[in-house]
Formats: sequence, structure tokens, C-alpha cells
Amino acid sequence: AGIKVKPSTTTSYVVTQTLCGTVTRDTVRVDVWPAGVNSVNGKTQVYTLSPNPVQQTLHLSQQVNDGRAVLVSIYEATGKKVFSGSLQFADNKAGVNVGGLAAGFYFVELKDGAGNGYRLKLTKE
Repeated sequence: AGIKVKPSTTTSYVVTQTLCGTVTRDTVRVDVWPAGVNSVNGKTQVYTLSPNPVQQTLHLSQQVNDGRAVLVSIYEATGKKVFSGSLQFADNKAGVNVGGLAAGFYFVELKDGAGNGYRLKLTKE
């Protein structure tokens, strides 16, 4: 049982189920986060994170260092923001302590100094 959808934009669906004559309805929201290629001074920016899954310290790496701080936000799979801060990369590396987060799936959103946004998936053990 289940539904399979592939919306191109964030969409809500109403799921109706009838069991033994009882009708129930639930609303399911599917968030679509765009992916894309951005650049810094004409060079493609790439962020990576490790380890994944993570237990304590999340290590972030960037391919192109423009010397500006990067805003980082971490969201639960439901969309609730659970962390927000600013990172300064040294030798294209930075770390975030995620030890206080519950085990589960998260999205890491990065916004560089030029306003470009990046999203990465994260699993917390």
C-alpha cells in the first residue's frame, strides 16, 4: 500500500482510505527542493559532508574558498529547523557538532556569501 508521486514543485495531496466502512483522510505534503550548479568567480562550487552517517562532528568541505562565511541550517525531514549558524572555512574545511541531534534523516542547507544555496542529505546515528 502507498502512493508514488513525482511533483516538480512542492505539492499537497489528500489521501483517502476506506477500511471496514470507515473513511479516513490525511494530507501529505511533498517538499521539492531545487538542485543546481552554482559558481564562485566562474568556478563551480561543491560542498561535501562526512562522515555520513554521522555521530558527533559533521565535517564540511568546499571546493572553492571565497573567504566569506557560509550560513548553515539543519532541518529535520519534516522541515523543522534544528540548527542554525555561521561557518568560516579554513583550508576549505569546517565542522559542526551534531551530537545533540536525535538519530534520523536531515537536510543541511548552506548559503554562501554570494547568496547561492546548497542542500545536502544527512543521516544522524
